[in-house]
Order: sequence, then structure tokens, then C-alpha cells
Amino acid sequence: FHKQFDDVKGRAVLIEIDEDMLESLRKNPWHIKGSAHEAAVLTTENQTFGIRAYQTSNTCLLASMGPSVELFAECNERWVLEPSVAKLEKLEQRLRACEEPEDPAPQPTLDELRFMVQASDGELQSELDRTAIAVRGRWSRMEPSRAEQVTAWVLDCICAMGMSLRDVDAAAVHRGLCERMPHFREPVEVVQMVLRRLALRPGEVNPAEPGTDENTTAVDPPDSSTAAAGDGEPPAKKAKQATTGVELSHEAIRCFAARKVLAQGQGRDGMARHDFVERWTASLPAEVSTDDSAAVLRKVSFTGDKGNLLRVLPPLHSDPAKRAAQLLKIQKFWRTDVMEDLVVDAIPRKGENPVEKPAVLLSRHCRSVLRSVGDKDKDGKPTDTAFYTSKFAGLLR
Repeated sequence: FHKQFDDVKGRAVLIEIDEDMLESLRKNPWHIKGSAHEAAVLTTENQTFGIRAYQTSNTCLLASMGPSVELFAECNERWVLEPSVAKLEKLEQRLRACEEPEDPAPQPTLDELRFMVQASDGELQSELDRTAIAVRGRWSRMEPSRAEQVTAWVLDCICAMGMSLRDVDAAAVHRGLCERMPHFREPVEVVQMVLRRLALRPGEVNPAEPGTDENTTAVDPPDSSTAAAGDGEPPAKKAKQATTGVELSHEAIRCFAARKVLAQGQGRDGMARHDFVERWTASLPAEVSTDDSAAVLRKVSFTGDKGNLLRVLPPLHSDPAKRAAQLLKIQKFWRTDVMEDLVVDAIPRKGENPVEKPAVLLSRHCRSVLRSVGDKDKDGKPTDTAFYTSKFAGLLR
């Protein structure tokens, strides 16, 4: 580990955690990760925590309490866990090393990546599902253009085969693509990767259970009276076999279709909203509703600091600080509410809430300015609007 651990070898370390965290660590696997050049982190199933030491003026004694007191160790500092962003740089470096023309590295296994990448299993798998593909247990990068093309083919095939979005079988879709497209040469793992990205429950590979979610209403299991006489199979087993594939998220499909329409249809300055809505509506499968275009556009597009033409947002970085820098490279000024909405889901969370407000995080990486862009207050009078911009914008000329 990093030199922060040099002084603790052979003695006790007191790590301060709350009751909820203690209960989680008792029930679920956790790991401390880090090389000699990295500050150590603690990872649970779905979250990463930085480990920080604080010196204390009072010595803490660890002892047994009984008829006699036995002293085990003493601590002059306390260590605390702080929610942290998953450190995924090593993942990209390791996958890119497999593409070196001179001396490519062997493609890594999931266990190798778990050992070297400072991220929880959930965060690592989420990033792999977003950027990589596993074939025969070995991971490699998946180019965005390739993923987008295969996703479009998969959705077209699902519609052509009349398959329900509640029950999509990867093997059946792969066979359908091979039959309909003689030039299709992708392995079935690529189709599985696409379906994981579109799944209602990310990473889902097991049959979807009946229930209530964003796409469906409650479904009752079949009654025993509906079983055919003499078929010899219990009704419970027949019900379990009724759904054999992945249930796709309507929201994920809406967002993918929106990105595709914007990328194909926007001109140099962008795409008119009415043109987008018309093309986007026509591109969606019949099962998917089209009544929330505004919510979709907030996730996949922006209109610039002036004007109403839509432009597609590229995939955003998972680190909130790097995401803020990425957004300021896309354009110099962002309305404060828009930029805060775009970074909030990247901020580490404690329970259900972000560890800090987006405005607090952005205040460290941006500065806020007032600009006149034609907005009016409730009385109809012209008013200035708050924007985020680079801390150095306009200072160097």
C-alpha cells in the first residue's frame, strides 16, 4: 500500500464507521485496495471509500473488559472512511495496453481487474458494461461507434421478430441477426453486452420476475387450472419458464434513440426541437411511449447558452470533477441549474443522498457569472441569468 500505511505495520489501526456501515461490512464482502503509489481505499459491493487518518491528542487504548483489564494496543490517530469516486484510470490503461501494436498485453479477466482497479464490484461492472466487452471471460475495449451500430441492429431485429421488450433472449436475437444480415459477424457476447446496457435492471441475465416497474403493471402467476392436463409439469415451473430473457428499460431505449436521431440529424449548429420530436417518435418501438421527450432531452442534449437548437451530449465522465471540465470544453458557459443536473449523478453518495451539493462541488472547479440572455423575471422585466464558466475564462487575454 501507499506510504500512509508504513507507520501502522504491526500495530492496531482504529477505523471509525457508523452503525449502518458496520452492519453492511458484517454482512457483505469488503476489500482494502491500493498499490505502493496509490492512497488506499476500502470498497464494498457498490461503493468506494477513501481512508483518511486524523491525529488525535488523546491516546486510545484497546483493552478487554472483565475481572481484569488486559491492554491489547494503543492508537494515537483515528482513521475515517469518506465516500469517494471510483478510481477507474487503471481500467482504461489496462484495456488500452491490449491494443498496443508492438507488444500487446493479454486481455484481462474480471478477477484481475477487481484486484488492480480501486473500485467496488458494482462500480467496476457498471464501467465495464459501458465501455468494454467480455469474450470467453477476457475483457477488451468496445469502441462507442461499434456499440451504437450493434445496438441499433439489435433493436431493429427485436422489432422485426415481434419480440416483447419484457422478454428478450440474447441467443434468439443473435440468431435473428445472423439470418437477416449475412455480413453480421459479431459474437453473441456483443449482443449480451448491448442487452445489459438496455436492461431495466443493469447486468440482468436471469429471467425477469413478475412485478411492478417503469414498464409494466403487476402480473399474476398462472393459476394451476390453466395447466394442460397430462403435461406432467408443475404450474410453478411452467410459470418460471414463461419468461426466459432480459427485460429492457423503456427509458434506456428512449435515450439511445434520442442520441441517434440527434447525431444523424443535427446540422452544424444543432437540430430544431420540432424536427427532433418528429424523427424521435418515429424511431421508437411501438411498446415505448413518447410522452416525456423533455426529460429525455435533459439527459442527452444541450442547447448552448443561447438559442434553441439541440446538440447531442457525448458520454460524460464518471468522475464529477473531470465531468465538469469536460462540460466546459464542450461550451464555455452553462446555466447553473443545467450544469448542476448534469453532474449530480456522478457525485459519490452516502445512503440516498450525494455527499455534497452540486453547487458546492462546482464552486471548486468553476466560477459563477451573470449574463444577459433575454430572460425575464416574473414581472416581465429583463433579468440577468447565472452561468458557470471556467475559473480562468476572460482572465487571460
